[in-house]
Amino acid sequence: MMQNVHMFFVAFWSLAALTLLSAIGFLRRKNWARLVFIALMVMGITWTLGGLWLQEQMTSAFSKLPQTDPPEMASRFETMMTVMRVAMGAFAIGTSLVMA
Repeated sequence: MMQNVHMFFVAFWSLAALTLLSAIGFLRRKNWARLVFIALMVMGITWTLGGLWLQEQMTSAFSKLPQTDPPEMASRFETMMTVMRVAMGAFAIGTSLVMA
């Protein structure tokens, strides 16, 4: 990702420009703008839920602490990870519901 920063910049700029064009067309009551807006919302829901899956993949790699750490630290760390997972899930579901 860091090697292709310019590609991400162009992709997100293009998405912003498409959103702007869709909004202008939507205000002019064009049917194509409504369809583009629906497609953008579906893409946003997919992006959000895909990001939730990616976050779960990354946080599962951090769930193992070294054996030398005290047991109370391991239980606190596990509690923290559970709270983070619930918060991330609630945020992703809330965002997806707003887009739906």
